[in-house]
Amino acid sequence: GRASGIAGIPTPDAQLLGRHRFSLLWLAADDLNAVSQRSRRWRTPLFLHQKQDLYMLSQRLERFQLPPAEITPPAEYSLFSLSGNSELSCCKKALNSNEVVIRVFNPGQTIERAAVRSKVFRNYRPASLAEQPVGKSSKKAEDDKIRPNQAATWLASW
Repeated sequence: GRASGIAGIPTPDAQLLGRHRFSLLWLAADDLNAVSQRSRRWRTPLFLHQKQDLYMLSQRLERFQLPPAEITPPAEYSLFSLSGNSELSCCKKALNSNEVVIRVFNPGQTIERAAVRSKVFRNYRPASLAEQPVGKSSKKAEDDKIRPNQAATWLASW
């Protein structure tokens, strides 16, 4: 980046020069939870990566790969399920521990209940947005009082 407060330094990359394409979503509904979930699905498309032929010094890398294992995965699998009208806003590895951060957001206008169920995670600790524990470990991740436009966060471990 450029030094703060210095004028007159050209920054063509920051000026978005050239042609650009944008997509807009117009969605009207009475239920704010439905609007939030629909817009999140539209804004965050499913990203898949297929195996591609790669060439390095004119040699294919596939010859060094192991043959695919003959495993039949389940038709459907979920790391965890979420009940209530709140929506998942974060699932990531914690910065300072081996736990997983699960954050649930209430986009509605009323206090909502959220509960996380998982066959993988065994312990949940309530945490702040800064990923600091704020309560005791429990076998359940539940919050009965997620205020409108607020989030509940847990540190999950197996």
